[in-house]
Amino acid sequence: MRLLFLIMLTTLLQADFYLLDGDKPTKMQKIESGKIDLSTFSTIAAMERKSKTLKAMSDEEGFNHKHLNFRLATISMLQENTTLDEYSTKGDKSGEFIISFGDIQIDDGVMLQLFYHGEWYALILGEPLKILHDLFSDLHLDPTQAYQNVVKARAAYPDDIRLILYEKKWEKAYLYSVQDKRFQQIERIYGLYLEDRQELLAKQLRIEIEAFDKEFPNSFFHKKILKIDRELPDPSIL
Repeated sequence: MRLLFLIMLTTLLQADFYLLDGDKPTKMQKIESGKIDLSTFSTIAAMERKSKTLKAMSDEEGFNHKHLNFRLATISMLQENTTLDEYSTKGDKSGEFIISFGDIQIDDGVMLQLFYHGEWYALILGEPLKILHDLFSDLHLDPTQAYQNVVKARAAYPDDIRLILYEKKWEKAYLYSVQDKRFQQIERIYGLYLEDRQELLAKQLRIEIEAFDKEFPNSFFHKKILKIDRELPDPSIL
């Protein structure tokens, strides 16, 4: 009996939530967590709105407005969340509640999220592919983060041409940034070597250069690496 009671209680606590655009409702979808995963982007409900004002609705008898936790989550390299204050009133129909957020105006390009009784709900505000295209067109993104995220976005939209091109672009930028950091390390050691020509530094440079060439055989820095290597003394006499 206790188990049956708990099941019935859990059922009552569940609710369906909708975002309203005028009289048009779009159901918020359950998701595994509040952390945005671009690889599942194509499976999450989305809404292109005429109005920038947020208004939501629940139509379940078990709805409890005291347990609502709404927030806006940025669709970006590093997700940022903004908690929303909501105001709930009973609707015209039995069991219907209207949830408003004051006069706050929200542009497209973010995700509306809700945490309610242990469940996450979400809805993308705007057209998902346009949001992703705008995101990866930013030239100032960190290459590592951009490449990791565009790979996830490609998993959601494997046939989208623009995302295919963005993946190639950010892969190249990522590889360049990785090699650049390693090459800067070689340059620092080389600078120290030029100061006093220590054999120990020459040996360390040889090790660094060999490891670099092995890891990046077609490196962007091949000519610069080769120049440094040629200026080192013959390893057989060290």
